[in-house]
Amino acid sequence: METDLEIPLAVTDRRYFTPREANDILPLLRGHLDALAESLQRAAAVSGLLEGAFDAATRVAAMEDLEELQQAARQAMSQIEYLGAQVRSVSPGLLEFPAFLNGQTVMLSWHEGDPPRVCWWRPLHAKSHQRQRLDLTSPGSWEYCC
Repeated sequence: METDLEIPLAVTDRRYFTPREANDILPLLRGHLDALAESLQRAAAVSGLLEGAFDAATRVAAMEDLEELQQAARQAMSQIEYLGAQVRSVSPGLLEFPAFLNGQTVMLSWHEGDPPRVCWWRPLHAKSHQRQRLDLTSPGSWEYCC
């Protein structure tokens, strides 16, 4: 899937986002996350069929389908990682974006069921349920790096 978005990638191993950048790319990432979830769900169904398949032709067809679905899942995950986001959960969906807040590395987060924008963050070593609402009234505290 191609995009017209110009998202610069960091020179370092990790891409850091401002809340605006995370929100700009979120629709594209949600599409990849949906594709990942669908591929994994279908792969689980095919695996179930494979367990009950007794004839060779059915097993071969199921194995081919399973390989295609696994490849599709790997491709979706690769796209998400290439764009700099991290998948914390596929179902329910949970995407996180490395960011800097007042000089500290934090994670911006979007959970399935949230509004269609990133509006939460958490300290790097905090648990997902400890996330805090974004305060965008002082946008200068969010830094762009690299």
